[in-house]
Amino acid sequence: MSTAQLQQRRTQLEEHIANLGVSPEVEDAVRKARDATATHRAQVEAAEAELASIDGEIGVLTRDRRAEAERQHLADLKAKRERLVRVVEERLVEQAKAQQGARQFGQASCRILELNAEAWRLAQALGIGRNIPPALKTENVAETLGGRFGAEMAATLPLNQRGGLGGLKWFAAGRYQATDDWAEADQSALAKGLQPIFEESKNNG
Repeated sequence: MSTAQLQQRRTQLEEHIANLGVSPEVEDAVRKARDATATHRAQVEAAEAELASIDGEIGVLTRDRRAEAERQHLADLKAKRERLVRVVEERLVEQAKAQQGARQFGQASCRILELNAEAWRLAQALGIGRNIPPALKTENVAETLGGRFGAEMAATLPLNQRGGLGGLKWFAAGRYQATDDWAEADQSALAKGLQPIFEESKNNG
């Protein structure tokens, strides 16, 4: 290509570039768009930063809640362990009371039967020809002791244990009441049975 041709091509390109030039209005619109884009980007970055901060706070609160829940759980376990120790200790005390009560009842029942046997012999000696008073019959005394004991147990124990404890069963169906005074009831029964003997003994004495 000759020098003249090159010069001509150069002139054509300059004119083409001039024709491609952006008007002031377009330049202003482009600038405003760039400014808007920068503002939007800044807002997005600020929102993302706030989200990150909130996520961090949520994480701290979650850890705090978990730590508090764990502390509460440990405190609850500690309280249960301490209560278990107290319950077991109290249960042992009640076991000792139950053993003492059972022994006292057994010993008192044995003594009642022994005294009843002696009273029976004396009543026979004093009431010659008379039938033995029902209150002094050994089987009646044993039944009364068992019935009164059963009435006390039925009134004291939980509903599902009122008929007995394990293999130990008792009865108190209406005949005996937990509110009865054992000694008073026994005294009344003995007085009715022995009064004739007392009177006859006085008359013969």
